[in-house]
This record gives sequence, structure tokens and C-alpha cells, in this order.
Amino acid sequence: MRNLQLVVVAVFAFSLIQTGASQCDVVRLTAAVYETLSPFMTEMREDLSRIESKVDSLSGDIEEHKNKTATELSMTVTTVHSELERNVLTNVTKELKKTADYILEEVPTSFVCGGTRAW
Repeated sequence: MRNLQLVVVAVFAFSLIQTGASQCDVVRLTAAVYETLSPFMTEMREDLSRIESKVDSLSGDIEEHKNKTATELSMTVTTVHSELERNVLTNVTKELKKTADYILEEVPTSFVCGGTRAW
């Protein structure tokens, strides 16, 4: 910010010199511009500091939210995976029972273990 203030003052001084102002006028007017800019530059530095603080705070919030979201997502994936496993096992068990019932009821005894059921 201080560099910006100095650049503005330097450009102003150069403009005064280009217009043919006396050295005394250049120094006096440049000092006045510098003094006029000082409160604005201080205010800009304070604003910048507040903005940086907010950005830091938001960065922390974003990181916290990201970690929370990752944890929730992991828990959801684990839950879905467990639910799928349970559903698959339930469906496979049902299908195996249907197949076993079909074999016991529909398949002639002569096809199972040479005429006798082994189970």
C-alpha cells in the first residue's frame, strides 16, 4: 500500500513538473497530496487486513467442511456397502432356498444320488 501511495505521489509530482510548476510548488503540492492520501491508504491497509482475516477464517471453515463432508461421505459409502452386502446375501439365500425347494419338490428322486436323496 505504501508503494502505491508513493507511485501516485510520484506521478502527480512528475505531472506538475511537466506543466512547468516551480520546484517550491511541486514540493508543496506533492506533500499535500501525500498527506491527503495517507488516511485513505491507512484505511485501505485496515480493510485489506480485515479481508485477509476473513479469507483465513473462510479457509478454515472450508477445510473443516471438507473434512466433515469427507467423513460423512465415507460413512455413507460404508452404510451403502453394508446394506448392499446384506441385500445380496438375503437375495442369494432366498434364491438358494428356492432352488433347494424346487429340487426337493420337482426333481424326481431318481436324479438325486442314484435314487435316494442324500440330504
